[in-house]
Amino acid sequence: MTDEKQPKVTTGDKIGGDEITVGNIENSNVVAVGTGATAVYNAGLTVEEVATLVVKLKNEDQPTVWDGRYPYLGLTAFQESDAQFFFGRESLVEELLERVQEARFIVIAGPSGSGKSSVARAGLFHALREGRLAKSASWLLATMQPKGDPIEQLALSMARLAKSPGAGDHLRQQGRENPLALHEQIEALLGDDGRQRCILLVDQFEETFTQTKEADRAAFISLLTGAAGVENGRVTIILSLRADFVSHCARYPGLRALMSQQFQLVGAMDPPDLAKAITLPSLEVGAEIDPALVSRIMADMKGEPGALPLMSFALRDLFEAEKSAKGKPMDLTLPEYLQRGGIESALERHANKVFDEFTVAQKAFARGVFSNLLDVGPGP
Repeated sequence: MTDEKQPKVTTGDKIGGDEITVGNIENSNVVAVGTGATAVYNAGLTVEEVATLVVKLKNEDQPTVWDGRYPYLGLTAFQESDAQFFFGRESLVEELLERVQEARFIVIAGPSGSGKSSVARAGLFHALREGRLAKSASWLLATMQPKGDPIEQLALSMARLAKSPGAGDHLRQQGRENPLALHEQIEALLGDDGRQRCILLVDQFEETFTQTKEADRAAFISLLTGAAGVENGRVTIILSLRADFVSHCARYPGLRALMSQQFQLVGAMDPPDLAKAITLPSLEVGAEIDPALVSRIMADMKGEPGALPLMSFALRDLFEAEKSAKGKPMDLTLPEYLQRGGIESALERHANKVFDEFTVAQKAFARGVFSNLLDVGPGP
């Protein structure tokens, strides 16, 4: 972050100056955005409450022995193909489906690790692919990440959509000068059925500010806002954005105005939803999970929205440590979790294992990199 004056993020219904209005967040699980923000989170569930919930969640179709699949992804974000193990964000997906019906530009923002990409891909896109909205099963769904060259990445996304290597050439040739090039590209891919639409997910939009030159950044943003602003256009743009980069977006008037209309803030899950996210993947593959373990993991997460990847990593670590074979009973218990050191120790153990496999030169390089990342502040 530079020393220049940063745009403000406010709530309300006004748009202007260098402010972004994010709407009413009174009922959000996270109620502050930015450096030093504090999350206000309800406590977890007791063992008894989890046990009652587990009984309700079980159904006759779930296997009774382990089917050999690992249902926890660790630090990896969920993709559409992982939707069978994606639980706990059902209400948020419903909200996003409603927004897609009425809006052409939607922002999904939240802290790092809060599951923005997962809810967009395994939640919203999966629901659209399943036909949850009228005709959505036939819509074109595209994804991309800006990386260092967002226009090229956008062209590649269009090529994947069309299943033709040259389908993104229009964007490559005109994307830096013609703000309607994305709209024109997508219209060329859609049929003549006016109900057909294209949903474009720009995942990790913050890369536009961290890896992209200013000229390319401005052109890319113009392509997105231009496509979303065409009257009767058939593309909806969805941005997945780290909350601490919201202020960067406010420097671009067109982007600021669109963001202020549809802004979805992702925070920590409510306790019942978090219990589902922990419990249901295990039950889905035929493994039992101790209610005391679920309750303890929820407590260890401390209501932090960014702790979801750590939770998933610790559970995958626990799963992989089990000695059960496919077709045999498997259960995840609190004593095993505690023996392996819980959430924090699982990641530390993995990092140490990776580090131990480095060469002497790689270890020296890694020490130098991490030493430079340290910022020692004043002591008490």
